[in-house]
Amino acid sequence: MHLNVTGKVMPRLVPLPRQHRRNLSSSLFKRPAQKMKLLITLMVCVILFTGLSAHAGHRPQQVTASFKNASLEEVFREIKKQTGYSFVYTKSMLARATRATFTVSNVSINTALDACFREQPFEYNIIEKAIIIKLRRLPETPQVSIATVAPIPVRGTITDGKGQALEGVSVQVKGGKGISTDKDGNFFLPDVDGNAVLVISYVGFKTVEIPVNNRTTINVNLEETDQKLGEVVVVGYGTQKKKLVSGSIASIKSSAIENLPVASLDRAMQGQAAGVQVNANNGIPGGATEVRIRGIGSVNAGNQPLYIIDGVQISPEPRSRNVASSNPLSGINSNDIESIDILKDAAAASIYGAQAGNGVIIITTKKGKAGKPRVNFNSSVGFTELIKKPDLVDGKTWVALRREAAVNSGDLTGPYSVDQTYGAADTAKSYDWIDAVTRKGLLQNYELSLSGGNDRTRYFIAGSHSDQKYHFIGYDYKRSTFRVNLETKLNDKLTLETKVNLSSVKQNSSDNPSFGTTNVFVDAMGVIPTNPIYNADGTYNTNIYGVLSGSVNPPFFVSVNKNQGITAQAIGNLALTYNITNDLTFKSSYSLEYTTINEELFFDPRTRAGQGTNGLVRFGQSKVVNWQTDQTLNYNHTFGERHAVTALVGVNYRNETFTTTNTQGTGVAIPQLGGTLSGTTPNVVGSTFSEYRMAGAFARLGYVLDDKYIFQAVVRRDGSSRFGTNNRYGYFPSLSAAWRIIDEKFLANASFLSDLKLRVSYGETGNSQFLMTNTGAGTGPVPVIESNYPGLSLFESSVAASYAASAGINFAQLGNSQLGWERNVTKNIGIDFGFFKNRISGTVDYFIRTTKDLLLSKPVPTTAGFTSIAQNIGSLENRGVEFGLTTINLTGDFKWTTNFNITFLKNEVLSLLEPGVDLPANNLWIGRPVGEVWVAHWAGVNPADGRPMWYDASNNITYNPVQADRAFRSGNSLIPDYYGGFTNTFSFKNFELSAFFQYQVGTVQQNFYDLLLTSDFRYDAAQSYTSLERWTTPGQMAVVPRLYPGAIQPGTASSVLGGGYGGVASDRFYDDASYIRLKTISLGYTLPKNILAKTKLSNARVYVQAYNIWTGTNYTGLDPEYTSGGYGLGLAPQGKSYTAGIQVGF
Repeated sequence: MHLNVTGKVMPRLVPLPRQHRRNLSSSLFKRPAQKMKLLITLMVCVILFTGLSAHAGHRPQQVTASFKNASLEEVFREIKKQTGYSFVYTKSMLARATRATFTVSNVSINTALDACFREQPFEYNIIEKAIIIKLRRLPETPQVSIATVAPIPVRGTITDGKGQALEGVSVQVKGGKGISTDKDGNFFLPDVDGNAVLVISYVGFKTVEIPVNNRTTINVNLEETDQKLGEVVVVGYGTQKKKLVSGSIASIKSSAIENLPVASLDRAMQGQAAGVQVNANNGIPGGATEVRIRGIGSVNAGNQPLYIIDGVQISPEPRSRNVASSNPLSGINSNDIESIDILKDAAAASIYGAQAGNGVIIITTKKGKAGKPRVNFNSSVGFTELIKKPDLVDGKTWVALRREAAVNSGDLTGPYSVDQTYGAADTAKSYDWIDAVTRKGLLQNYELSLSGGNDRTRYFIAGSHSDQKYHFIGYDYKRSTFRVNLETKLNDKLTLETKVNLSSVKQNSSDNPSFGTTNVFVDAMGVIPTNPIYNADGTYNTNIYGVLSGSVNPPFFVSVNKNQGITAQAIGNLALTYNITNDLTFKSSYSLEYTTINEELFFDPRTRAGQGTNGLVRFGQSKVVNWQTDQTLNYNHTFGERHAVTALVGVNYRNETFTTTNTQGTGVAIPQLGGTLSGTTPNVVGSTFSEYRMAGAFARLGYVLDDKYIFQAVVRRDGSSRFGTNNRYGYFPSLSAAWRIIDEKFLANASFLSDLKLRVSYGETGNSQFLMTNTGAGTGPVPVIESNYPGLSLFESSVAASYAASAGINFAQLGNSQLGWERNVTKNIGIDFGFFKNRISGTVDYFIRTTKDLLLSKPVPTTAGFTSIAQNIGSLENRGVEFGLTTINLTGDFKWTTNFNITFLKNEVLSLLEPGVDLPANNLWIGRPVGEVWVAHWAGVNPADGRPMWYDASNNITYNPVQADRAFRSGNSLIPDYYGGFTNTFSFKNFELSAFFQYQVGTVQQNFYDLLLTSDFRYDAAQSYTSLERWTTPGQMAVVPRLYPGAIQPGTASSVLGGGYGGVASDRFYDDASYIRLKTISLGYTLPKNILAKTKLSNARVYVQAYNIWTGTNYTGLDPEYTSGGYGLGLAPQGKSYTAGIQVGF
């Protein structure tokens, strides 16, 4: 044991209990050595207490102070500050203390201490400048046999600091039975020993021990724990107190993502954590997202983090073939999640080795709590609509602009042709095709859960159903989930835990391969507005003119075509934990992800997509079987109250197979038979099989001295079947340390500081995500391969390999036996801080993340039969600063809290295939960010003649840019300079208002919609209002060049495409994609307890919520939140939604 002397440590003398002194002394005195030892001990005690008594009358200094509901440690600090007296006590002793409320003015220290301890189980003595605190002696009473003390009934009420009843509090007789409080905070124990001690514990509150002292009524006000110090975060294969974490970990609690109208949990993380950027790949419900932790770490390998859901490792890559976008994370109901912990630096993530190169996201779902069964129901209904409708000119204006372009061409027949095709401008009709394909989509969500348990078994059972009708016709999303989380103690040493999630997701989409890969919205946006939607008889008009639309009538396309995917997924984990000793546990865990996707595609022969083949029918089946096992041994022990040691060793094995089967037929007899291959001509029958295996062994050792000096080391060795035969294994080590400066003596008087910790770390992780595109053999029509095994020599069977109707195989990929994983080396230094009792708290991190051994394709001589081979060569770096801040701005009946985070990031390519040699064809440049825009720079419109202009390599005006004129421009980066989010939460009594903003600054995105709709009549398509800002007369300062058919004026390059195709050779249509978005605003009201007392409800809350309702940006396209730099072709923009809901508990 040790005593706290307000920062000093002294040995403690422990007196023998009175009832044992006689028997013990009679046995001890039998041996002389023991007699001498006991005599010396008694002498020391006599001398010490004589000295204490002699100084008890010392005249102390005066004290003036006022305390309200203060801890004794706060009182001690204030008295020491005024008098200089130190306090000697044990931390375990103060566990018996209650909060102190008293006021003294200009009194002696004895009077102040008497007031302090009046309601406390302590007494004190003063020696010199030290105040010795000890437990108060009970009055002497005649000894009676314990057996003669009859048990007594004990009842009481447990409340929080505000007097509110706490339900589910554990009240246990120390060493005996226990019970939980009811909804009114009451408990009753019928037979309790009058000398027993009650142990009262509750999550989020300090555990207290209360002596019964023959009392039959005991009411207790529990004190809330310091959330920052007591908070626990999930780390690899375990948990840690946040105050003892030495790595960089961000946590998102369930309250931050509750009831969001999103179909997948990754979208719910947007803007919630520093260093984590989440962009939507599109707005389709359940669609994939792009998640980046501390920047882009690879060029050809994956950049997505590893997801671990209740111990099950999940690969985030989409598995569908036909449906535009699928997401393997969409089968998890966000409201089933308890917490999301993000391991950002290598020190935190290296325990996962070769799979953690892009960070790790650990999702933990909810558990049951001991107590009576609780039923919770949550339901919400709302609608979604388009965030921004394109501003398009009407039919009359369009015809006038099209005729103007014809006149500008100089072709005398041009205007006549326009008049014959479209009619006169003043009589042209106009039809709103955007309205024809958009709608107010309906959102419905229903959830029901049952949870509860006792001291041996806890359960959480939940089901949900979500139905989203998208704001575009033809896009629907339905998801049903069922979850069972069960934990039971089979005996005092063995615990069984299982978590199973079953889900079914049904998606309908309306993608159309009529112009690249588009959707019904893009098609409708491009339709010339003079085209009628319906014929006079009410049928769909299929005679649509316009180069983009062809014969496509988008509503008709949706009504007759089909693109559907049904995903069934099971994710489960079974774990047995055996407590070998109090300090040593063994855990055996087994996990499975089983996913099947059945897809059906039909293109009607009456639509452009099916015209060329007289109808097309395709069926696809995909199956993922991902199973794994983890075996771990965990040791945790504290030596002498100062030295805490933790150790973990374990092994992991993972096997994943991915199989697909695809069948396709063309030429349907009649459209009504489009749901079957019967009667078609089969032209595709194929299947694929992919499998990889990983095995790893890992160890983690932690040491904490005095609860303030923290050290941790991790090492993992992984092996993977994906790599070359000579390089399949690798080591991934990390070291980290932390110093809790707040606990040092020199900060004892810094009352404004409540937390201060310094963290440093170094670690290595690997990237084993591969879907690399490699070029096949140079002879024959061999397709490009997307390879999961870039280091292996691969063969394939295809039509090109067949000969004389006999099947054959191709040598499809040149192997490299030395190929290994990309290595991420991260250095991190961070500070955790808190001020004014954590009214202000946060973290600051500076990191350098270096990716070495990049996976790149290196050219080889054509005589090898291939054009390239995969090699580990090259490196890139991400440097950044992360800042997270939480403030409690106001307290009391009206509360206001703020959460803010921001990340500054700089990405740079360090080396490539050859020293100092760039790769322009891959848009990779040493010393510049990955994918920086490298195109000819738009100079605007010549005011003299309306021709488009660009800058050449010498920064002079040119009308025909060439490749040599491409250049980098400031601000043309696809990676934002900084990004983040912030939330303000206001509450008044039972009302709560929360507003969450997300933002990014310093990135560009190609505005495909502007390219399409302000095409200067390169395309006969609808035109935006921007076209009205065209050049018409000499001397005019215009935004849009002179209109011209094909957008190519004599002597100039295309005003739309510049010197290339696809809009990549000019930055005319690149826009600043910086934005700030009001992502979520919600208002809730919780019914008060006095109203609920009249019902059988334990809680009830109503709420309204809006999502994506406002965006501040200079971006002229539809949505700046797409994947940074995305072309935007075929991407369905997000919607804004409004929902109302109710939550009730029984």
